[in-house]
Amino acid sequence: MSATAPPSATTRRPGGPDSENAKTLAKLLGGTPSDQASALTNLSLVPAEVQASTAWLAGGEGSGAGKILKDTAEFLKEQKKITTVLPSYGGFVTADYVKEIR
Repeated sequence: MSATAPPSATTRRPGGPDSENAKTLAKLLGGTPSDQASALTNLSLVPAEVQASTAWLAGGEGSGAGKILKDTAEFLKEQKKITTVLPSYGGFVTADYVKEIR
């Protein structure tokens, strides 16, 4: 949308500043509905099929999330923020719930 678009063009969009989503987010998070509507336009959601893949949640220890958790724990230990790194964080990662919504 161009900067010269009439205000009515903004309000017709589901994520515009007059949307319930923008108003609710402004109430919960602060800012204005216009700020929140702008933030919503930048939101990128990962499709459920992709979330359910080994790149994200499937595969336990071998999943993307499992590897990130382990790498983060190792980093935090190096920074002396935690004292122990578990052998695996795969038990905390599951695609079961995402598979249910596909």
